[in-house]
Amino acid sequence: MADRKYDVVAIMSVPVDLVLKMVDNDWPAVGKNGLVEYIGHLPGGPPANMVSAASHLGLKAAHVAIVPAGDDATRVLTEFEKHGVSTEFIQVKEGVFHSFTVVVIFPNGERSILVPRVNWLGYDPEVAHRALAQSRYFTTMPNNLDAFLDLARAARAAGTGVLADIDRGTLKEPERLNELVSACTIVSFNQYGFETYLGVKPTYETMSPLLDLGPEVVVVTRAGEGSIAVTRDEQAEVPGYRVNVVDTTGAGDNFNAGFLTATLRGFPLKERLRFANAAAAIKVGKLGPRSSAENYDEVIRFMADHSGG
Repeated sequence: MADRKYDVVAIMSVPVDLVLKMVDNDWPAVGKNGLVEYIGHLPGGPPANMVSAASHLGLKAAHVAIVPAGDDATRVLTEFEKHGVSTEFIQVKEGVFHSFTVVVIFPNGERSILVPRVNWLGYDPEVAHRALAQSRYFTTMPNNLDAFLDLARAARAAGTGVLADIDRGTLKEPERLNELVSACTIVSFNQYGFETYLGVKPTYETMSPLLDLGPEVVVVTRAGEGSIAVTRDEQAEVPGYRVNVVDTTGAGDNFNAGFLTATLRGFPLKERLRFANAAAAIKVGKLGPRSSAENYDEVIRFMADHSGG
């Protein structure tokens, strides 16, 4: 796989999000108003955020999507070019659904995201399969599990690794968790997702049985408390870095970008977690879904400056 054109491709529609910042930390009660600051209409989406961060960390990245012609296409293409993500597989078409979320950032850096209940597929399967054959890994949100499994099968047939991020609201059919996990190379939960679907806290003992389903590594992020991961040969748990939080949007995406970067560089499991934690910590100190470390060296410097973290 070392001779592949890309290290990672993301496959999914690219939402152009309405990003707002609340003046107060409390969400307004029903029937009440809340004062917000308009941040902008910003391209987002976890897979797109992840490959943008990965590109800054030195990986060759691309995105597969269909975007509506007009302002959305301009925003999406300009943003990917800014972050060094290839748009080779981006198709611009008339009459395509405008995908978006509403991101509300609070003064303490936490955020709420309002997600429309719509079809988020947003790509041409033929183009997606062509991209898979040119990449070492691919990622997408597995909310549409059947579509995800189709991509995962194509990826495995092409010798391409599969990275899935699992949150509390990922699976509409929680009983199909084993199908999702078994299709992956890297399974990345956040703590809320793990506890929702497994019913237990993430520990070496509760995470290790998932390896029997087929993934090479299972990792769980725990916000400011750090991360924990298991493989068949290694176990590691690393505390988080204490930083000033500006915006947590995209923290998990930056973690996954950092973890994949460290994986492809052959880092031991504990160092993969430390590097990924640092990438996420840098992100939460910046505003916006695509904020990230400027480059690989910034993460290394951050780790050196926070060697006690």
